[in-house]
Amino acid sequence: ALGYDIFAEPKRKLAMQYSLQAHAFAVIGPIETTGGGMVMAIVNPVFLHTAGDKESLWGFANVLVKVPDIFAKTVANLDQSGLAYRLEKTGVSHDGYVTILESDVPPTDPVSYTFSYGGCQWHMQVAPKDGWQVMGPLSMAVTLGFLTLIMLTVLTYVLLYMHDRQKRLRRLAMTDQLTGLLNRHGLESVIQERLNQDKMDQAIFVQLDIDDFKLINDIFGHRIGDEALRHLAVIMRVFFPREAVLARNGGDEFIIVLPTRDMAAAERMVRDFVSLKKEFNYQQTVYQYTISMGYAIFAADQADGKSPLDVLRDADTALYTVKLRGKNGCCRYAQGMAATRRVQMGFSLRDVVFNLPASILIYDAESEEILFANQELISLFECDDLDDFLAYTKRRFRGIVHPDDYEQVDTSIWQQVYACNLNKREKANDAVNYRIVTKHGRVRWVIDRGRLVQSDFYGRIFYVILVPDERMDVASDKADQ
Repeated sequence: ALGYDIFAEPKRKLAMQYSLQAHAFAVIGPIETTGGGMVMAIVNPVFLHTAGDKESLWGFANVLVKVPDIFAKTVANLDQSGLAYRLEKTGVSHDGYVTILESDVPPTDPVSYTFSYGGCQWHMQVAPKDGWQVMGPLSMAVTLGFLTLIMLTVLTYVLLYMHDRQKRLRRLAMTDQLTGLLNRHGLESVIQERLNQDKMDQAIFVQLDIDDFKLINDIFGHRIGDEALRHLAVIMRVFFPREAVLARNGGDEFIIVLPTRDMAAAERMVRDFVSLKKEFNYQQTVYQYTISMGYAIFAADQADGKSPLDVLRDADTALYTVKLRGKNGCCRYAQGMAATRRVQMGFSLRDVVFNLPASILIYDAESEEILFANQELISLFECDDLDDFLAYTKRRFRGIVHPDDYEQVDTSIWQQVYACNLNKREKANDAVNYRIVTKHGRVRWVIDRGRLVQSDFYGRIFYVILVPDERMDVASDKADQ
């Protein structure tokens, strides 16, 4: 937009070298842009603290400021005061001065002041536009005092502006833009700062994420997924005390560091947050979600010598233990929880689709629309692929069953479901035998074992495993003979 590419700037490399050595920002410019204006570039290094408090460079934050726009207020004050002025600066290498601001009438015999900022030397000159007049000692003192005040005002404005820019750069480098919480770099910086100040003797480190977040994105769209992340960040701020450190670790993963002197009370707070109902309204529609949390205890003087990063890894292990137990819960890390359990979470839906030696069918209990079929089921019906299978069955459970058996099968399934409900059994299961007709016209018997489940996203869903009934196939063949 400004017509300037900072990455193509030849002086950028020198400014970056200075920034790395000085651990401070550097100012490049002023530089004329293709759009006809002038800009100054601020280059600021961002460091990460790794194990053993070692620093590693993460990257550089770059900001462009328009010249002379940022000095507009100062220029107006100087012009109204009838003063001539000139502001110059060198590059990071302290080469020759370049003029940034200058009045229409150059200052004659000016009062000048030189200072260092952003790796550069700055030179400010101020003098009356009409030149110096012979005057008495008192008038000279008043005038010089006034000029000094103007010069200091200009200097203060520049310094404050640069300091504000530096704070903004630091905030950008440490903050997650979607939620406003700290990012991982900001979290580690705050933890290290509190440890250095002895403000965190013991704390609970929590890892949490939104259950089935990918499913939320896939069904409702990424905009709803983003709203869920923002909503979770808001209720975290409201629920936890001000001293808690809140961060987004990336994706749908969040971290809470809760300093405490009463560990039992802090643990209750963590568990209460899991059970808190989480719902938000977006465009007149209410959406709900649940979370899973794992946590571990940090103590600065603990005998095992675990660092905050070690404790975070323990909390992460506890989180995945909750996932394996069914999600929507909370678990404290205990010795012996093996991180290798996460291997169980590594199997994708693709593994289930292509490698499980059983025919799996999932369909809507009300409309009978087929929602999922794995490769084994597609092969059982002698279809080429999923699209071929869905076309052959017309996307309905009715298309699975032999036409002569459907009414009896449907009645049997629902009778078994109602019997489970009358007996107040936790799971509504059914089992039934029936015939299927493959795409090539073969009639085969199968054993259907199903379970009716209430889904938050789809309503009532049947999960079914179909097993070929070879015994009935043999009996049927003999009867035909």
